[in-house]
Amino acid sequence: MSVVEQIIRKAVGQAFDFEIEKRPMIVEGDIATDQCGLVRIQDGKEEYVRGVQSVSRGYHPHTTEDCIALAEAAAHVFAGNQAEIKVDCYWRAGHYITISPPNEHRRAIYGKGDNIFPRLTIRAGFNKQSFRGSLGYFRDTCSNLAMLSNVSRFTTSIRHDTNLRPRMDELIERFSQLGQSWIELQDLALGMQKREVHLAQFLEAVFGKPDQNLLDAHMSGAKVRAVTTHQKTIEQIFRRVQRERDKTGRPEIDSKTWLVSEWEAFNAVQGYVQHDQGIRRNNDSEWERIIRASRSKYVRRACELCMSV
Repeated sequence: MSVVEQIIRKAVGQAFDFEIEKRPMIVEGDIATDQCGLVRIQDGKEEYVRGVQSVSRGYHPHTTEDCIALAEAAAHVFAGNQAEIKVDCYWRAGHYITISPPNEHRRAIYGKGDNIFPRLTIRAGFNKQSFRGSLGYFRDTCSNLAMLSNVSRFTTSIRHDTNLRPRMDELIERFSQLGQSWIELQDLALGMQKREVHLAQFLEAVFGKPDQNLLDAHMSGAKVRAVTTHQKTIEQIFRRVQRERDKTGRPEIDSKTWLVSEWEAFNAVQGYVQHDQGIRRNNDSEWERIIRASRSKYVRRACELCMSV
């Protein structure tokens, strides 16, 4: 067994030391239906998997061994010292796996302080009959893990069936297509760094602005809170941009023009959603915040604005 296979088997096997089985759904009178629920079995204990739709009796849930096969295929995409590969796993009504390739794939976007690293993320869910692979980037300036889920060339869907390992060559080829997109993702980031936007106008296009009718003197409590929340959001993102400018050696924002790079503007929105939005209320884990940001309509809108150039 190779070094990378040992790393993956240990990380995935320990994180997902359980299996998922289907059970017939029972209605009143102990009558079994033609639909099944999914059950997580761990250490002899069983519990239904929340957040997953009912499935047919012909459905075959994937296994931990399937997840290991997917991770091994993804890990073969990037060259370099395989002992440097890192694997992170998370369970949320499905298996999430992130592959961090060797450090040599790190790339600078601005100076020496703003760098990105490739991340391959696998989502093995149960609601849809496909696995999903995404190429994203980790940005060390702000600890963002961004996945451009609305850019098709950085995602791939893999057929969900019961025999993944015999199709290893096919899996490696699918993930290789994502790996080859790393150069394109770097070029995209560098292009965003070169283009400037008016920060206030960019954020207005992403988040909108409070209806002017809310700004009169007779606002209800709910309307006042909406306006206040919106203002706080914009202020937090402005502060985030300035903090990152300090970290990366960029100059202070010119208060007359408010011009920043598209790269800064996009990452400020993505970073706000991942790290700041609702964090006190939800007390989310790191992975919950990553997933939230990848599904955020605001992050998608910010990405679309940058892609429209």
